[in-house]
Amino acid sequence: MKKGILFTLGYCLFIVLAAGIGFYYSSESTQEDKLTRQNEVKQAFNEALKAEEERIEKKKESEDSDKWTPSPGFMLTAISIGAIADIVIVILWARHENRKRELEAGTNLTRKKRLTDSNLFWWVIGLGIVRKRNDKLIVDWKYVVGYLILGLLLKVWLTNELF
Repeated sequence: MKKGILFTLGYCLFIVLAAGIGFYYSSESTQEDKLTRQNEVKQAFNEALKAEEERIEKKKESEDSDKWTPSPGFMLTAISIGAIADIVIVILWARHENRKRELEAGTNLTRKKRLTDSNLFWWVIGLGIVRKRNDKLIVDWKYVVGYLILGLLLKVWLTNELF
């Protein structure tokens, strides 16, 4: 029994002594280590910051140089195609509405009032090209020709060349 108590006391003394020595030397070297560690951290942070700024600069340069800048002629062509497509779509839509109304007229059913029944709708959507006369939508070709001439004049004015 005495050997067990003696072993336990010796073991506890050894642990306390080892812990005390460890704390003593760790507190002494902590001040020096803190300064060197702070310097290392500052240096690593500055390097990372410089690398990030360089990466952002390269990204901005590549974005500026990689942007596609279409020519004015290409833009005018695309806008002209869009305008012509708009006119064609409106004309086809008016034709479809006329056919639908003819089929509905034969059924003698009461029809709800729709947005497409108003003249204002066709002036806004159809650019004034489609008009409602006698419950039928007709294409006013004067406006179609007028829009085409206006588009051609706008192209000539912007590019200073006819074709």
